[in-house]
Amino acid sequence: MQITLSRVLSLIVVAAVLAGCSSGGAQTEPPGGWSAADGRWWAEGVDTSQVFRRLDSLQTMGVGEGESYAASLQGANPDQFAQAVKEELLALYRNNPEVVDSLFEAYARPDIAEADLSVSDEEEMRNKLNQFKNESYKAISQHFTEPRRQSQELSISYPDSLRREETSGEVEMQLYLNAQGQPQAVELLEGVHPVLNGIAMNAATRTQWQPAYLTRDGEQQPIPSWVRIPINFQPPPGG
Repeated sequence: MQITLSRVLSLIVVAAVLAGCSSGGAQTEPPGGWSAADGRWWAEGVDTSQVFRRLDSLQTMGVGEGESYAASLQGANPDQFAQAVKEELLALYRNNPEVVDSLFEAYARPDIAEADLSVSDEEEMRNKLNQFKNESYKAISQHFTEPRRQSQELSISYPDSLRREETSGEVEMQLYLNAQGQPQAVELLEGVHPVLNGIAMNAATRTQWQPAYLTRDGEQQPIPSWVRIPINFQPPPGG
């Protein structure tokens, strides 16, 4: 059975919006006690050198092992194949790169090291890659639980000022959660419009999460993590 590695968190701003919201008002600004600069918002006391991380690839996370082998695996050795499996787990790695990588090394790599890579064609190698991706995900998930949204309900208003323009699109953000699952920092990754970006970032700070958990000595302990959250804006009908 194919395992879904990422849980889609896309939120649709529906047509039924609050009347009289000219520009989003306070919803476009950081919450009280938060600071903002260059597409980044953070709560008071947060170490900005730690919470804003590039999580685009294994290399930017600092857990990559060189060039990507996911595109062409014929003739790959066990280390190259392990790198390709890790790349397939990118969404999982984004939650907490160091924790996930340590679990990969402890519980997934030993099996990968014993894998028979003498396959006849690229399709067979791809099937083997999917097999080890799924098995590695299962092994890691026995010790690590990804953060989860507690509720998909979120009140967001589409601003009257943009209805005539019918501005639409997806705002993608990276959210840092503390060990209690509370949003502590949000970074804009892909924007649509300054007003919509602000509304989306404000909404992200109000989301509620079950934190990530790491199992140690048989007990689940909550740990900080990162998540990516897209909010899709569609203007109300009738502009």
